[in-house]
Amino acid sequence: MRINEIQHFLEHVDTGFLGLSSEDVPYVIPLNFVWLNDAIYFHGAEEGRKVTYIDKNPMACFTVNAIYGTITCPIPAKTDTTYMSVN
Repeated sequence: MRINEIQHFLEHVDTGFLGLSSEDVPYVIPLNFVWLNDAIYFHGAEEGRKVTYIDKNPMACFTVNAIYGTITCPIPAKTDTTYMSVN
């Protein structure tokens, strides 16, 4: 995938998933975000579980995806979902 395709995708999707970890306990939350000047911005409360996890371990991941639909096949249980994602 080319950089301009990734940029376009990030400019048009509004929900992503923030992955955090503290003391080997994973925590993933959906967030609304905006892609601006090659950075992801989201807002949230100044305290809470997310902030506690970030304070303990600033390493994080962020995944954005969009589902484009289900591809069906005449053979039962042979289905698939087409999607795009950026990590």
